[in-house]
Amino acid sequence: MLEQAQTTETAVAAHESQLAQDTPIAAGADASQSTPQTGSNQPNAPYARPDGLADDYWDQEKGVKFPDLLAKLNDAEALRSEAEVRKAATPASADLYQAVMPEGFKLPDGMQIDQADPRLAEARKFAHEQGLSQKQFSQMIALDVARETANSERIQTAIKARDESLGANGNARVDDLNRWFEATASSPAIAKQLSQTLFTKDIIEYFEGLKSNYVSQGIDGATRSGAGQGTDPNKIPNYENMSLTQKRAYQFNKSIGVG
Repeated sequence: MLEQAQTTETAVAAHESQLAQDTPIAAGADASQSTPQTGSNQPNAPYARPDGLADDYWDQEKGVKFPDLLAKLNDAEALRSEAEVRKAATPASADLYQAVMPEGFKLPDGMQIDQADPRLAEARKFAHEQGLSQKQFSQMIALDVARETANSERIQTAIKARDESLGANGNARVDDLNRWFEATASSPAIAKQLSQTLFTKDIIEYFEGLKSNYVSQGIDGATRSGAGQGTDPNKIPNYENMSLTQKRAYQFNKSIGVG
């Protein structure tokens, strides 16, 4: 901004000097006291272009384009003012951003912002690097909440359609599979992940088929601790007599931590 002001001052000075050179000597004035000119009939010398003045603001015949230059300076001043306003609205450090909803935004019933969510630290860091205000940060959080809400609604819609297709005993069938996951998965975390896949009737029936194969081959007694009734947890009873489908089912389940 200082450089632009200096350029403008230089341009104004040059322009005033050029105007003085163009002004006729007043009547009665002593022509001998005027600035000597090179040849009495020679036209005025071309305007001197100020150093650093961009081409957009210079006319070889008319000199400095003052209206265009002033308009540019006004734009620059407006941008500077906007930057100062943004800076004043930006928290001094990333940890000062508050994970709160913007005014007028209501969280869905039963939903709360998890202040311990590790994603918040990354979001705060990003917001501060980008110079976001607290209001903009809250709007960013609200977008994520809206995304999660929409995803939850899609899941609930899928579960409702699943239950309708399963019939009256649909919930009991789902509960039975969840108990089986808990009893046979290698960890509670894997049992929970398997439970979260039961979105359609086809998936339910697939896992019911795997469970039936386990039970029919006497595998159901094993738990994730491997504490079968006197059996080797690493050996599957009657494995050599299983059909190819049963063996593939067992191999698949081992790969996902079931059994």
